[in-house]
Amino acid sequence: MELRTLRYFLAVAREENITEAARQLHVTQPTLSRQIMDLEEELGKPLFFRSNRRTILTEDGMHLRARAEEIVSLVDATEMEFLSTEDQIYGEVRIGAGESSATGCLSDTISKMLRRYPGIRYRFLSGDSSTLQELLEHNKIDFGLILENQNPEAFESLMIPSRHYTGLLVRKDDAIARHPYITRDMIQDLPLIVSERYHHHRDALTPWIREDKQHPLNIVATYDLVYNASILVENRIGYAVTIDGLIYTGEGSPFAFLPFSPDQTLNIHFIWKSHQMMSKACEVFLQEVRNDLLPPHG
Repeated sequence: MELRTLRYFLAVAREENITEAARQLHVTQPTLSRQIMDLEEELGKPLFFRSNRRTILTEDGMHLRARAEEIVSLVDATEMEFLSTEDQIYGEVRIGAGESSATGCLSDTISKMLRRYPGIRYRFLSGDSSTLQELLEHNKIDFGLILENQNPEAFESLMIPSRHYTGLLVRKDDAIARHPYITRDMIQDLPLIVSERYHHHRDALTPWIREDKQHPLNIVATYDLVYNASILVENRIGYAVTIDGLIYTGEGSPFAFLPFSPDQTLNIHFIWKSHQMMSKACEVFLQEVRNDLLPPHG
């Protein structure tokens, strides 16, 4: 199995069309088709369902795609590292970030890095805290921005100088919006929209509203992206448990954010895998983040 063949396979998987993939790769369609058929013969499994219009991955094809992406990404990263010199560093820094304004805390660091090391590129991926930790475990990302570091044995971390309040996203024209904050008693009978992780007991947003087990809450919907939750709120489906700053609540917005009382705050952590060998690009990036986030000595 050659690296070139894996690149061909990934192009077809991405485009879902042999003709378009061949155009992107600057090869003829018969050449590309032959390469894919040879790969299927080598593996002994069909990798695509073929029709006149689309070429779609089979279950085995999806498995190969995940592996091929890892292999190609590792080869590309290795090639970039060997291009690096003392004066110029090449490579990619992969950062996983949840929905949080804390991403902005890295912008100054990245801006400085781009001026000093223009050969480094930055790739951001989105996900909740649990998903990002899984990606770190499997080396799919290099760093993560998460709500609280609940696994300090596996991940080293720096605290971002940004903190979020948890509360409810509500409509401004709702009667509850007249209150300055939300107490535990007030949410007892409200239709709530919570993070999908609430039911997996891994959601950093909601430990406070789990306390009263004798009186279960009225959970009407769950969400992965708070934007989707905001649409449900706007259509009066319920009230979304979230953090401040993710949905605009200023002038002209239909939404208001009501913090929980007593205050429920969450810290944002910049994390990376403990005892992990890093590329040169990741090493210099981490050092710059340390310099920007840690207070100077003396």
